[in-house]
Amino acid sequence: GATALSLFHSPEHKAMLELGIPDPLNIEANDAEIMKGIISDKRTEFIQALGMITKHSDRKLIKEALTALDVLEAKYEEAAGKAAMAEMQATMLEGGDEETPNEDNEEVDDSETDQEEENTND
Repeated sequence: GATALSLFHSPEHKAMLELGIPDPLNIEANDAEIMKGIISDKRTEFIQALGMITKHSDRKLIKEALTALDVLEAKYEEAAGKAAMAEMQATMLEGGDEETPNEDNEEVDDSETDQEEENTND
């Protein structure tokens, strides 16, 4: 993973891996959803190029760059998952402040329970 991400700083790959973001490797500073869209667009660009380029060395560079994009996208997927989990937990904690009925303390109408038992015993 780390080796593939180093391609973003490789002289051979740097220009082709330009995503229009000052530091695409700064996962925490960039919006994961926006970055996933940018990465997807770049992947499409590379796949189209692979369909037209026949020179082996150029195809190799593109395939390496695709690997770097895949690793970067996985990092953003992980970050998005963590953010979603944190948001869900925060929502649950906020919701926990509301008064909710406690099933153990609810009053039960014994006459209804007795009648249900009589109906099941018939």
